[in-house]
Amino acid sequence: MILFVVACYKLYKSGKKMLLAGLLFFIVNLILVLQFLPFGEVLTADRYMYLPIIGLSWCLVSLFTIKETQLTIISAGIVVVFGTITFFRVNVWQNSISLYSDIIKKYPHSFVALNSLGAEHMLNRNYDLSLRYLNSAINENTEYYKGYYNRGLLYAQTNRLNEALKDFTRAIELNRYTKAYVGRANVYYLLHDYSKAIADANEVLKKEPQNPRANFTIANCYDDMNELDKAMNYYNLAIASNTTDASYYLRRAIVYGKRKELNQSLNDLNTATSINPSYAEAYYWKGVVKVNLKQNPCEDLKRSADLGFDAALASLRNYCR
Repeated sequence: MILFVVACYKLYKSGKKMLLAGLLFFIVNLILVLQFLPFGEVLTADRYMYLPIIGLSWCLVSLFTIKETQLTIISAGIVVVFGTITFFRVNVWQNSISLYSDIIKKYPHSFVALNSLGAEHMLNRNYDLSLRYLNSAINENTEYYKGYYNRGLLYAQTNRLNEALKDFTRAIELNRYTKAYVGRANVYYLLHDYSKAIADANEVLKKEPQNPRANFTIANCYDDMNELDKAMNYYNLAIASNTTDASYYLRRAIVYGKRKELNQSLNDLNTATSINPSYAEAYYWKGVVKVNLKQNPCEDLKRSADLGFDAALASLRNYCR
């Protein structure tokens, strides 16, 4: 820092203000991305140089006397060279999987990239590939809590619940990771261990009172325990924090139905199907509610059956001959 300050002073005194301005522009914009104040996990990225490099270019221009025609030729050359490189680079940036795969080719031991690629394959339901990459990420860094968290999600999605519990617990031990608490709470709910599910979700709510997934998990527990007023309260909290998840409205609609508040139930189901027009279960429950409201359920039951919800078939035969 002392050398930098001295260099700036010398440039200023020597009248090289253009050079000084370019250097300051470079340094100031680079400092912003050097993580002196960490703000999450980051990869080394060439995009961090996009803005600062303008300052370096400024410095270069101030060092040389260049004629306008020469500057035009140089600029055109730069556009052609880097434009061509960019054109071929686009293939790598087609999607997250192609991007992370390219990183792993160059840096095969990058546990962050391995974890990210595993997570992307999980989103695409390529579970075998996902598990391979997540295992590799954990093998590269056995203290990497996000690797355990993502593998826990994979195990939960593939109904390997005990293994999911182990991974979520490990992620919590390493970092007290909020998302891992939510994941473990959901697994406890699936195992019908409601007290542990509620305890984990409450750990999240201590830090994040508006966390929709934690509120939703507690609501599901109380719903299954037939404590409908408590369930309704937590469903309301979940929906207040996230109005775009159709499953929240479906589960609240079922509670409304249990409380014989059928019009409110139908309103929530209509919202669920407007958010997700392919939500087969929501169409089925719309049919059920309409039966109880003495309305025609056939269109909704047929839609549910067409989308593959087997329970709708029996109701369709009973009410829509």
